[in-house]
Amino acid sequence: PITLSSGSNPLQSVQTANWSSAVLSVENPQLVASSTHVDSFGRNWSMIDIDFSTSSTMSYTVGSFSIGYTLFENTSGLGQVVKTYHEANSNNGLEPTVEVPLTWSATAGGAMVTGGVHHENMITNYPFTVPETWYPNGMLQGFISQHRHLIDNDLIDEIHLIGQDSSGDSVGVILSDITNGGTFTQSSGFGMLKLSNTSSVSELNGRLTVDWQFDVDWDWNDSTSMSWTAQGFDADGEGLSPATALSGGIGTQASENDLQVDTWQVVDLYGHTLSDMFSPSYPFWAKSGTQVSVSGTVRFENTLDMRPLQDDFVVAVNVAGTDSILSSTGDGIWTGLVDLPMNMSEVNMTPYVLRVGPIAGADGAEDVTLQTPVRVLLDDESPRVSNLQVNNGQRLLAADGYTWDPDSSLSLQVTISDQQALGDELVLHTWREGADDANSNGIADPSEYQMRSESLPEGIAGDRTVTFSGIDVSGLEMNAQLSIYFTATDYSGHELVDGGSPGIDNDMATMVIAVNEPTEIP
Repeated sequence: PITLSSGSNPLQSVQTANWSSAVLSVENPQLVASSTHVDSFGRNWSMIDIDFSTSSTMSYTVGSFSIGYTLFENTSGLGQVVKTYHEANSNNGLEPTVEVPLTWSATAGGAMVTGGVHHENMITNYPFTVPETWYPNGMLQGFISQHRHLIDNDLIDEIHLIGQDSSGDSVGVILSDITNGGTFTQSSGFGMLKLSNTSSVSELNGRLTVDWQFDVDWDWNDSTSMSWTAQGFDADGEGLSPATALSGGIGTQASENDLQVDTWQVVDLYGHTLSDMFSPSYPFWAKSGTQVSVSGTVRFENTLDMRPLQDDFVVAVNVAGTDSILSSTGDGIWTGLVDLPMNMSEVNMTPYVLRVGPIAGADGAEDVTLQTPVRVLLDDESPRVSNLQVNNGQRLLAADGYTWDPDSSLSLQVTISDQQALGDELVLHTWREGADDANSNGIADPSEYQMRSESLPEGIAGDRTVTFSGIDVSGLEMNAQLSIYFTATDYSGHELVDGGSPGIDNDMATMVIAVNEPTEIP
């Protein structure tokens, strides 16, 4: 048998005879310290003597001996270390647990280390969203951040907003004196965003809600990204885990100040749209030396319809090397008249943004218009009519001077020619002596002519023969005169030539209405 003791306190014993080995474990032993020892780190250790005793003379071998104990120590100066590590690994306070690594060493034995910090952030900065892209469109743009103090929101002394641009520039704003309504102070970034005095702070649902509003400056050139942080601080300058957001990023930009013409059209003075490139009749004809109306819109690059203010752009149109400046008539809207040249067969018209930004200038702002030029064919020739004939039932005869039987309705045939583009109709003007002489003065006055028209294939070049049938000449006096002339306007606006004009002496043809009988000689 063998007995283990500490001082006068027995710990454990083996009473079995003839044993060769044993493992003894003592729970909650009553140990007696014989003395104490202070090590080089200032720890105060107790010296414990363990006694082995037996009733007979015997040799024993102790293979190993260990004592397990719990050691509590206070370590100061870890606050900033833990705080820094927590801020870097807490995902802005959203992680439920942050594992803090601990390194230790021992010269011998084994150890188990446990512990942790259970807490709620003293100041919580909630996630927020910012505009994906900022545009200098004259409108206030901004976002809202929220902050809460664990004890009392009045203990949040300041809120700092920082925007770090990918170019290295930054926007800095400090909100102070919050309990008295807040004082916003911008310290940097005036060439990018200017803080608006409409910015405000209020308490809503237990949180400080800050509405940050900015005017976007034209000098903020295209920026890839802007990283934002919003963080609350107490009176001692302590803050934890700033909330973050990002403007720009993959596929987008943080700021955009380039402009482009995105829509435009060219219309002649007769209402014809000359810029319809999808029409099978494109390109269209326009009258040389006349004016055409050009209008369109301007937008910020890579947007659907984000428009600049009326005073922040000027558009010009280049026509055969000559620039015409147009008028800005609204936000992103422009219009004007452009002169077409003479002595040319065709021209290309191309719009572009002549001035990007306000008249004071815009740093780095450019015209990035990508528009296909509109091709316009120039028409400098008038349409003509010829070969005015009547059909007597057997053949076609020249109408001028021909005698037509009043018992038959008259049918006229005429040829109109235009080597550029015909108009949409040919108009026949007729005056019947007696029947149409409203004032009975025997003169074919312009207002007394009757009109009828026939359609033409508008915009088509070449010759067209047009027939006017069913002209009533019945009831006229014998040998009454029928005055005939034609008018028309081609696609480009040129007036018809060789078609005559009002009056017996000026018309294209004068016919006689009478029975066409052989001459008798008595």
